[in-house]
Amino acid sequence: MKSLKDIKAQLLKDPKVSAQYEKQQAEFAIVRELIAARARAGMTQAELAQRMSTTQSTIANLRTKVAELEDGSLTIVIAELKRPENKKPSNEDH
Repeated sequence: MKSLKDIKAQLLKDPKVSAQYEKQQAEFAIVRELIAARARAGMTQAELAQRMSTTQSTIANLRTKVAELEDGSLTIVIAELKRPENKKPSNEDH
């Protein structure tokens, strides 16, 4: 059985697949950063959704829908995650 890494390498040999993959790297980076920011804020998807007056499934779908976000949605998510009251206390604060 091939590993995921082997399958990915095989697929990326196709110039069309490789070009599309490279095109999506910026989206992948945004998604990774949104997930990391939510984790730093110590928030669950449900908590972030509640603060944004939306649903947990909407937040979960950000992983696959970054490119399709309505104007301003990404800005709202980032602003909510940056709010000072959302900062998780560090071990030094105890």
